[in-house]
Amino acid sequence: MNSTPAHTHRQLRLVDLENLAGAPVVTMEDAARVARLLESALPLGAADLQAVATAHVSGFAAKAAFPGASVRWRSGKDGADQALLDYAGELPLTRFDELVIASADGIFAGLIMQARSAGLAVTLVADPKRASRDYLALADAVIEFPAVAA
Repeated sequence: MNSTPAHTHRQLRLVDLENLAGAPVVTMEDAARVARLLESALPLGAADLQAVATAHVSGFAAKAAFPGASVRWRSGKDGADQALLDYAGELPLTRFDELVIASADGIFAGLIMQARSAGLAVTLVADPKRASRDYLALADAVIEFPAVAA
């Protein structure tokens, strides 16, 4: 008997830690709180891939709070955003069913459009007070996530 394995829903999750924390420097406590709240709102599956980005100064907190994630850091204007965009650019989006962007930053609009063109569902995890309506409207779903340090 020939059986093919069932398709597993696969998520690519990009997390802008500073954006979710609501602070330019993320403490260990805030990073852990962001990780717990994010996992509670949208659990990761075994086949999912997660990248977390932050400025250099918060890199250790990111690594400690998100074990198993690919942690990227880049300082400067839009540094974490650029690190996540670079990471996503290294992957074939067609390997995933859903793109989750945990950030209120509109810089991800182009990636959202690219993912939708590739047939991915798009979920945004963001503080609606910090994101534009136009940006939130690009997603199939929005999970409200008020900044933890604000």
